[in-house]
Amino acid sequence: MSETNKRLALRWLEAIWNGDLDAPAGGGVVEQLVHPDFYNHETAADRPGGPDGFREVARRLRRAFAS
Repeated sequence: MSETNKRLALRWLEAIWNGDLDAPAGGGVVEQLVHPDFYNHETAADRPGGPDGFREVARRLRRAFAS
């Protein structure tokens, strides 16, 4: 894996685990790395997709496994 990819993966994981999901639109890691057409097949069909849908799932997981 290239150093660029390693840094990108680390940035992604740190944002998720540290809860840094609400950065300003266009400048946050979620906006930069989650495609607007992203669809999470593990959630209900009526849930939003894209960066907002990803944030929703990440927040639920963080609450479920808090501490």
